[in-house]
Amino acid sequence: MNGLVSHFVDMSVGNRLCSLCFNKSQKIVFVGESVRQEAKIAFGDALADKATVIPNGISLTDYQSEPPWKCDETDRVPFLLFFGRLVPGKGIPLLLRAWTHIQRHHSKVRLVIVGGGPLLHPLRALSCELGLSGTVEIDGYIPRSNLITVIKRSLAVVLPSSYEGASFALLEAMACNKPVIALDYPFSREVITNYKSGLLATPGDELDLARKIQLVIEDEDLRVKLGRNALERVRQKYNWDKLIDRYITLYQSVANADYRVA
Repeated sequence: MNGLVSHFVDMSVGNRLCSLCFNKSQKIVFVGESVRQEAKIAFGDALADKATVIPNGISLTDYQSEPPWKCDETDRVPFLLFFGRLVPGKGIPLLLRAWTHIQRHHSKVRLVIVGGGPLLHPLRALSCELGLSGTVEIDGYIPRSNLITVIKRSLAVVLPSSYEGASFALLEAMACNKPVIALDYPFSREVITNYKSGLLATPGDELDLARKIQLVIEDEDLRVKLGRNALERVRQKYNWDKLIDRYITLYQSVANADYRVA
């Protein structure tokens, strides 16, 4: 009960702080259109004239060099990857349930889950309960340089979150030329065009998620197409080399305007 009360107190304080910041701000930058729409619903049209959308960016040079690794027997084991915080809302239990269907047809393909968080041990227990110990590996936190290597080794990345403001993990996977499977929510549709730059599965539907995973496992041509288009999508829309110009323009508009903050 104390945790529930704390949650609602945090929400209440957060909403008041957001409202204060919105009222006092000259311009408001949202990292996605879905986030802007949520703010509009929560705080009304008062912020409409102040709001602009500039998505999160990524530096492609961090992902273009091929990291060296020693090729051993484990490198030949195909795997799909989830990486991120192991917290509620990331959809990992749904992914594990979907994987029970995958292992029946692709017992030699592994699922690797990388990240730290409060659900690390409960997820390991759930994996055992579902009989996935032989095909699912749940690791803790690894350094970012190692993570990029793991992403590049994977067949594809699965990020079944039920909510993200703007997923940096999604952009990282796409920058590594990897197909991404996500759930069909507004925040993911902003980045992924289904069957073009990734795959979108029906929220809450473990069978549909399993079908999408099975597609990328079995269809190499599809993997190549999705990965190529994903990288191009990041290069065109989420590249810091381009986004920085939008911030410069925004800052100049604020500096040149005669704003009077109440």
